[in-house]
Amino acid sequence: CELCRMDFSVSHGGYNDVTRHLATEKHKSNAKAVEKTSSVMKRFQPTKQTNSVISVEGFVIEHNLPLTINDHFSKLVSRMFPNSDIARQYSCGRIKSTHLAYGIPSDLIDTVKQEVATPKLMFSLATNGNSDEKDKFCPVLIFHEDKNGLVTTSFFDMPVINLAGGENIGDVLKQSLRDVGLDLQQCLSFSSDNASVMTGRPKGVLSVLHKENKEIYGMGCPCHLSTLAAKEGSKALKSFDPEDFMKDLFYHFDTSAKRKHLLRELLVFCDVEVHKVLKHVTTRWLSLHKCLEGSLNLWDGLRSYFLTHFEMKGGPRKQRLVTVFKDPTTQLYIHFLHAMLPSFDSFNTLLQTEAPIIHRLYPSMIKLYRSILSCVVLPTAIQNEDSIMKVDFENPDLQKSDKEFIGFAAMQLIRKNDLEGTSGVDKFRRETLNYIRKKFPVDDKLIQNAVLVNPATRQTASLQSLLELVQQLPEDVIPVSSRDALFMEFCNYQSASMSDLPAVDQGERVDAFWTAMEQLKDPTTGQKLYPTLCRLAKHVLLIPHSKTLFSMVRKVTSDMRSQLGRGKNTLCGLLASKINIFKKEGSTRHNWKPSDDFLKKAKSATKAARLDVTPTAA
Repeated sequence: CELCRMDFSVSHGGYNDVTRHLATEKHKSNAKAVEKTSSVMKRFQPTKQTNSVISVEGFVIEHNLPLTINDHFSKLVSRMFPNSDIARQYSCGRIKSTHLAYGIPSDLIDTVKQEVATPKLMFSLATNGNSDEKDKFCPVLIFHEDKNGLVTTSFFDMPVINLAGGENIGDVLKQSLRDVGLDLQQCLSFSSDNASVMTGRPKGVLSVLHKENKEIYGMGCPCHLSTLAAKEGSKALKSFDPEDFMKDLFYHFDTSAKRKHLLRELLVFCDVEVHKVLKHVTTRWLSLHKCLEGSLNLWDGLRSYFLTHFEMKGGPRKQRLVTVFKDPTTQLYIHFLHAMLPSFDSFNTLLQTEAPIIHRLYPSMIKLYRSILSCVVLPTAIQNEDSIMKVDFENPDLQKSDKEFIGFAAMQLIRKNDLEGTSGVDKFRRETLNYIRKKFPVDDKLIQNAVLVNPATRQTASLQSLLELVQQLPEDVIPVSSRDALFMEFCNYQSASMSDLPAVDQGERVDAFWTAMEQLKDPTTGQKLYPTLCRLAKHVLLIPHSKTLFSMVRKVTSDMRSQLGRGKNTLCGLLASKINIFKKEGSTRHNWKPSDDFLKKAKSATKAARLDVTPTAA
């Protein structure tokens, strides 16, 4: 008997001997003792308390709250729910929350590295510089295929590089890859902004990476380029800078109740609806259109305010604003920008998606270029050219006669006030078009032919496009010995009926289509129908179309969380939580359910917190 830790004979009575032993007082006493004693293994299993701690920690991370808030909430929750056993046993202060924010994601980062390094999968690399008060961080993202066959973005590392030259950043990136067993030969592309420290020759980061792998494809940020194109054009608007104007306007009223009151009185007097002056956020110009629209709605009241109270007095900011409102062409320029900026906003908004859309980049660039060009040249000039990029918009014979085509509101303003001097508007469009021609990757063969992976272009794509696309990728993607098979698969793919291919729903991720294509098999042989073609498409979709996730670093850090990078890199953990966990497993914390494996890792992190008595949380 295991309970009594003794042997007894059943040779005489058999089953009856067992029954008599079970009825003894000794066995009954031992059985009761075992029922009251919990297994030691239960202490290592996740509990409901662990689940509640993880849920609260996810809420704190999602809303960028200071980790010290856990000290207060841990005491508050038991008073809020006095009848709940979970609430009474809830215990998570800033030390434990720091370990959760740092320990769990660190383990998951290692898991991501192993998923890519062990099977030798190809990946794309992206980085960006972000500074706090003392240090410069370089968060690194990798784009790779997940277990479901979809392209995903994972937080990889975040080294501190205060001497952030191209060679230093490149060497640190290579060392980070070596530390986890990733080979630079697996790197398909490198994405960054368009600064010379990243893409410049011969000392840019991309050049440093090319020393070990010449086939790494360099991908700039189209969102950044579109912003620079608009800024280049705005330089033609005489002395008017729309960004500086909106900054001056916002900060003039920001902290002054008196100024807001005076403006409100004038708005009421001018019969203008009262609303606040919007703040322009310079990132990618996405807020500029709405801010300019708001200023136009308040224009009469704002003009009366500045010309009444600050025409002959005030500091430099006030005088700049007075000059703007005195100049009659300023309102014309704002109306013009209000008509032009939606094209840039549409381009930028498309590229904010995290799903792979490299196949939509080239058509989007052409659409942006066409929207500006069509305001300058005759329709026949665009229709008669085989390529829109070849249209000579500087040729007077091709230009529209109505150069005042600058938006209906702007045209009405010109007629109403008899304004002249729209040369700045014309120059804005010419400078923007020139910048797009010179800086946008519209001649890049890989981006041009990436449209081939779009199922919508299945029957219009050419074999020449397929050939050029293969030639732009590393030879390891499609070896020479597999290229004949690739061409045959492509021809079969083009000629296949819609019923033989996976259904394509509007809005569906294109990598989901190719994952479904990968599962198609020949009914006679049982072999996959398009293995080589799917491999090509999957690798093309690994190339990132933009680097929008890096703006998350500035949102995570704040005045209440200014020490996240000190000691244990809690900032690294928070970013890993946001990108590697929450963005993949659930879009919102209230419906996110952590897996059992995740809860076990959380249990290990809380155990480590008990051994730490140093308050390192920010």
